[in-house]
Amino acid sequence: NIIESIDGIDSTGDWKEYEYRITENNDTTPWLPGDLLANQDLSGRKTVEIRRKADKDNLPSQIGKIEFTPNLELGHVRLSTHVSPLVLNGTTPQMKYRVWLRYEDNHWVYEDWTPCEPDINGNTELPKWLELESIYKIEIQDGLQPENYRVVYQYEN
Repeated sequence: NIIESIDGIDSTGDWKEYEYRITENNDTTPWLPGDLLANQDLSGRKTVEIRRKADKDNLPSQIGKIEFTPNLELGHVRLSTHVSPLVLNGTTPQMKYRVWLRYEDNHWVYEDWTPCEPDINGNTELPKWLELESIYKIEIQDGLQPENYRVVYQYEN
């Protein structure tokens, strides 16, 4: 939830030529100096507008907008192993899961990110053939923010 680059200049570069403002809950900040943006926490639902500042020869540039959305909470998703087929509890249609299989010391992804199809209680059935003994790990992901994922289950020897 940070801005890493403006117009190809990374956060260690000179952002003084830019300015930004943040809109959150229909409240908008005044235009702020661009060099403050590198340390700005942009968690939650926010819109950041960035433009090149006006100077004595030029008007401000067109505004670039970046939308930030809250990370989907994944910490509550659990694997139910007492049912057949196995079930992921606490899923939503926005989530995806990935199963890593194991055989002895070898691990591989069975199928890359599969969309969750939860029932009315938020339970997503895993493939019927899948057994706990063949699983190395199961991960859950926010389908809209792929970098937001966590391990739900991992085999421990």
